Amino acid sequence: METPKRCCLFVWFCARSTKRRQDRLIWLIETLSGSEMCHVAVGWNGVTYDPRIEGDFYHSTLWFAEKYPGIVGFYQLEVLADSLPFPQTLDRQPKPAIATFIRWLTRGHWPQTRDCVAVASTMIRAAGHPVPRNVVTPYQLWKWLHDQGFQYEAV
Repeated sequence: METPKRCCLFVWFCARSTKRRQDRLIWLIETLSGSEMCHVAVGWNGVTYDPRIEGDFYHSTLWFAEKYPGIVGFYQLEVLADSLPFPQTLDRQPKPAIATFIRWLTRGHWPQTRDCVAVASTMIRAAGHPVPRNVVTPYQLWKWLHDQGFQYEAV
């Protein structure tokens, strides 16, 4: 029997950066969440998937780690490679921020969104780690991973 192929899922956390264009939105995220963490992205097999309000982007993980503005650290989770639902297409359309804030108010129950925390949580769940639906901010996701015993690496 063949051993299942494993890979690492990187869950990157970012804080305010003067290079980001969405400064008012970032301020609102920081204020409402009570944390400087305002963005999360996920990477595996050398590619980082970056779901942003202005659309989705792919970056090489090496470029992301070295050049992406505002990175404060990451978690590295060992997962089964086949378990991750790699997005086949990118949503290049801007996402309405109001849907994310409504999701915050309903503690993750409505509506379904494609914001950074929702996408990262979906990937982590697919890897076998049951992120609760009420985890709706980057800081809450960071804290949940910490509470599960995953090792955080600050950069």
